[in-house]
Amino acid sequence: MLTDQLLALAGALAITAAGPAPAQAKPEAAPVTPPPVTQGQSPQIVIYPPVPSIVVEDLRQGQGKAVEDGDRVTVHFEATDAMSGESLANTRLRGLPFTFVVSKEGDVLAKIATGMRSGGRRQAVIVPELLNDGQGLPPIIPARKTIRIEMRLISVVPKGSR
Repeated sequence: MLTDQLLALAGALAITAAGPAPAQAKPEAAPVTPPPVTQGQSPQIVIYPPVPSIVVEDLRQGQGKAVEDGDRVTVHFEATDAMSGESLANTRLRGLPFTFVVSKEGDVLAKIATGMRSGGRRQAVIVPELLNDGQGLPPIIPARKTIRIEMRLISVVPKGSR
């Protein structure tokens, strides 16, 4: 049910992903940090303004330091076709977690990881326009696919600690 709501919201956001008409200035948006989820409370859905059309849901809050720009993170993630549920990529099945440095100008995974804490889990719905301008990431993600990513943060190495 929540996934259907996320897909509907992602679809609505995709319609406006092209932004304002050329004559209008694009407003600057401040980064959004997801609110904490407490015991017995429903997870919050957060839309990150710096990257249109990423709908993020915290499934479980982690512990420790929140991920920031410049931190090195190690995650497990699974990418699935949001419509069919077909698995497109799964680091856990491969047995190889994915490590990268989070950057404000980073890719979709960096945007999802920002604000997470070790042990936390998130899912996000990403519209095709954010994956190589709709071309996907062949051969793993075909063109014009809306995908769902579930991510689990394994570890965070703060910037300057390496």
